[in-house]
Amino acid sequence: MSRTQKVASTSAPADIMAFAGPVPERTNGRIAMIGFVAAVAAELATKQSVTDQLLKHPVSVLFSMALFSAASVIPKYASGTSLQEITDAASREGLPEYLRFFNKTHEIWLGRVAMVGFAGLIGVETFLGRPFF
Repeated sequence: MSRTQKVASTSAPADIMAFAGPVPERTNGRIAMIGFVAAVAAELATKQSVTDQLLKHPVSVLFSMALFSAASVIPKYASGTSLQEITDAASREGLPEYLRFFNKTHEIWLGRVAMVGFAGLIGVETFLGRPFF
C-alpha cells in the first residue's frame, strides 16, 4: 500500500488534508473551478476586477471556500467509506456511459486548468490595471 493509499484510508482530518492526502488537490480544483466561473460572472455583472471582488467581499469568498472544502469530505463521514473508495467509484468503469467524461481524472485536470486560469486572470488584470471582461 502506497503512502497516498494509507493516508486516503484513514479518517483523521490531519491525514485527509495532508499534502499526499486525497483531499487537497481535488478540493483546490473544485474551488478553482467554481471560483473562476463565479469571478468571471461577477466581473461581467459588476465590472469589478477579481482582486476588487476579493477585497470587497472577503467573508463571502472565505465562506464559499470553507463550504466547498467541507462538501468534499462530508461523503466520507456520512457514508463511513474511505475517500479512496469513493474516488475509485468515480473511475470511467464505475460510471454510466453518459457520465464517463466526468471521472476522477478529468476532475483533477479540469481543476488544474481552472487554477491556472484563475491565476492567469488575476495576472492579466494586474498587468492591465483594469477588469479583463
